[in-house]
Amino acid sequence: MLFLRNQHVSLSCLAAMWSQYDRQLVAAMIAATDKISVNAILAELEKNGGKSQVWLNSSTNSSSEYVREELTGAAKGFVKVQTDMSSAAAHGYVVTMLHWRAHDPRALPKSDKPEDSYFYIVATDGEDMLARFEQRLNLAIPWPIGAEWATPLLAAGLDRRLVRRLKTVRAKEYTGAGFAEGFRIELNTEAWGDVLSDLLRSGMIST
Repeated sequence: MLFLRNQHVSLSCLAAMWSQYDRQLVAAMIAATDKISVNAILAELEKNGGKSQVWLNSSTNSSSEYVREELTGAAKGFVKVQTDMSSAAAHGYVVTMLHWRAHDPRALPKSDKPEDSYFYIVATDGEDMLARFEQRLNLAIPWPIGAEWATPLLAAGLDRRLVRRLKTVRAKEYTGAGFAEGFRIELNTEAWGDVLSDLLRSGMIST
């Protein structure tokens, strides 16, 4: 089994994505029999930074990989979508949670601190990550980019550490849709401008 837990509550986790760079839970699908347990975990995750005590754990051979991660608080919280499982002859709820930085990057608070200037991109199974990357980067930087630029931009971003891959895991017994791929994107306009200039000069992209 895969679990998301604090000191008092443990919930079954069907799938999860997290950032190993800042120990943030980015996305999760959890199953619960009551809302109180879900709210307890959310309240812990919404604490500021190191004040949170939440762990993502798997028992041996019970997930796509063995996991033992201590997570830090997301401060501004999560957007959650709750689904009643009764129609599937189950008791309880499946709650999908997305970190507040995994949405429109234009909504992020302005900050002069590089460590606070980033956003996440999450793609679920069946979604086109390149299309999602191009869409979100277009919202984040002042220069328009075409869909055909997504592949070289992503490669250059990974090479320059402006883009970092997130970790994903799912419970072995869960066969539904999960989180396919995710990135942490540095919101550094000057650095992305340099990437675009270099790609244009090299002919890897063209206007």
